[in-house]
Amino acid sequence: MELAVLVGAAAAGFALRSGLIFSDLPKLVSQRVEFSVPTNSWQRVLEGSFLYDSGVDPYSGDIFHETPLCLVLFAVLKKRISCFGIDLIFPVLDVVTAFLLFFFARNLVQDTIVSEQKAKEKHASGTSKLLVPFADIVTVPRMVLLWYLFNPHIIGSCLEKTTSVFTNFLLAAMLLSASQGPSLLSRLSSLFFLALATYQTLYMFLLFPALHLYLLQNAPEKCRSSRKFHIARLVIHLGIFGGILAALVIGSSVIMGSWSFIRGVYGFAVFAPDLTPNIGLFWYFFTEMFEQFRTFFTWIFFLNICIYSVPVSIKLR
Repeated sequence: MELAVLVGAAAAGFALRSGLIFSDLPKLVSQRVEFSVPTNSWQRVLEGSFLYDSGVDPYSGDIFHETPLCLVLFAVLKKRISCFGIDLIFPVLDVVTAFLLFFFARNLVQDTIVSEQKAKEKHASGTSKLLVPFADIVTVPRMVLLWYLFNPHIIGSCLEKTTSVFTNFLLAAMLLSASQGPSLLSRLSSLFFLALATYQTLYMFLLFPALHLYLLQNAPEKCRSSRKFHIARLVIHLGIFGGILAALVIGSSVIMGSWSFIRGVYGFAVFAPDLTPNIGLFWYFFTEMFEQFRTFFTWIFFLNICIYSVPVSIKLR
């Protein structure tokens, strides 16, 4: 029964996306700021790929803001797969992401129930109703799957063919890897996927404190009380994450033959030179600002985003 529900939901989600993506609806949502921005626009990916194939540095102007590895990937896909096949990649990846989140939610609920049952004797009387019911092992993952498959914003991003579809996949893979237990493979794969997501979208590095604390929960209980253990794990996790990210950036410089992509990808994300209206506040704030204050408030905005990462992760762990 459960398998039939999952297969039916996946088929419905894929059919919905496939049917809409080959209809006229993508033209209506094309360039809608709710879905597409300069850092994830598919149209800009196509333009950047054309410049790359023509021997022109796509980062020399202000058009392309994707990473070099994505540029090469899309250039290869464009040559080897038809437009029809490329269009189908986005619905398929959305369905895969939904199932990754499904299995992550199931692992999370199971771990929560196990930890609550172990500490059941310490709970006050009459608090059993506050515990996670066993039925949630089935219902919560199913609701997560359905929420992702039929979320209008997720569907709109798929129809617009934004690269956010790939970022969502990487984040879902990170979550599932982290929930697989205390194994070395689980830790390495989760840090690897987070590094890939950060390489793709700079601000994903803010998830590192939360991921680090989550991985610590899977460590043996006798080690959690040791300060040396916590420091050692932090250094190891930072080293793995930073090493993978550095390898990706260095590899990108080798592919492009220069470091110009740093300004086009990460400098663009930090300094926000494009003031095209969108659903955020940056563009409006900076259009109303005197130019001499721009650098100061750019760093204030950046720090304002970063400063909450660690305390919020500690509070909600």
